[in-house]
Formats: sequence, structure tokens, C-alpha cells
Amino acid sequence: KPQEQYKLRKARRAIYGSDRPKPVTAVVPAARMSDKKRRELPIPALDRLASMLDQLPDTSRKILFFAPYHSYYQPRPGSRKEIISNECKQRVVSLAAKYPRAYVLDFMIRSELTTRDRNYWDHKHYTVTVGNQLTRLIGGAVANGDESENYRILLAPEQP
Repeated sequence: KPQEQYKLRKARRAIYGSDRPKPVTAVVPAARMSDKKRRELPIPALDRLASMLDQLPDTSRKILFFAPYHSYYQPRPGSRKEIISNECKQRVVSLAAKYPRAYVLDFMIRSELTTRDRNYWDHKHYTVTVGNQLTRLIGGAVANGDESENYRILLAPEQP
């Protein structure tokens, strides 16, 4: 959508279901899951991802990233969904580590980027400004190993 159509109030309704922001609260007590149960979690998209990565030449950079959903829609701290999300991220890292020149960046964290309502049209769709910022952040992470409060580098190839 063109930025001139942006309305913060409309975005907040799409994010929170109301005009006012709502806090993200932790689940207490925190959910637990055994290692065995975590390993058994189905994550069907991994096979598809592996198939796509198999098609790329070893000389290609493979940049995988978890998109920056608005923090209100990320799994709540201590929740079962957070356990599942973390397991998914760990498996993506394990998969990507099998390929040369692979990077995994995690933007789906609570950060200045994901907590600022003005960055979003709704819980998943960020503005063009954020898209441009992501391009710069990804470029910096890959080219220089730049760190940022807006993402974590989960995997980067070892530099010779």
C-alpha cells in the first residue's frame, strides 16, 4: 500500500483489535516441553526448505531470515508457542548449517523495530520504510557481521 494511505489508528485496530496498544504478558508459570516432545514436533516446511537449498550452487549465499512480525503477534514469553517457535528456529539453523555460505537472521524478536506500531500495517505487514531498513540490516549482517538490537545472527559462515 502507498505510505500516504497509512493511518496509525487503523494499523492498531488490525494489530490489537482496538485503538489502544495492549501489553504482551508472559505466561506464568512458563510452559514446559521435554526434549523428546520438542524433537517430535512436526515442522513440515523444513523438507521443502531443504529441497530449495539443495538446488542452489555452493557458491551462492543463502540468506534465511525470520520476518519481523509485530511483537504483539510473536509468541508470548513462556508460552508453548514460544517453545515451538524456538524449536523451529533451531531446526532451520541446523539445516542451514549443512550448506556453504548460509546465513540465518532472526528479526522475529521483541525489538525497537517490532514494538513500534508505526512500522506496521497489521501484525505481519511492515511498511516500505521498514522493508528498506531490513535490506540495509541484512546487507550489513552478511557483508560485515554487523550486530543490531533488531535481529540476532543465528548462523553465519566461518570466515577464512
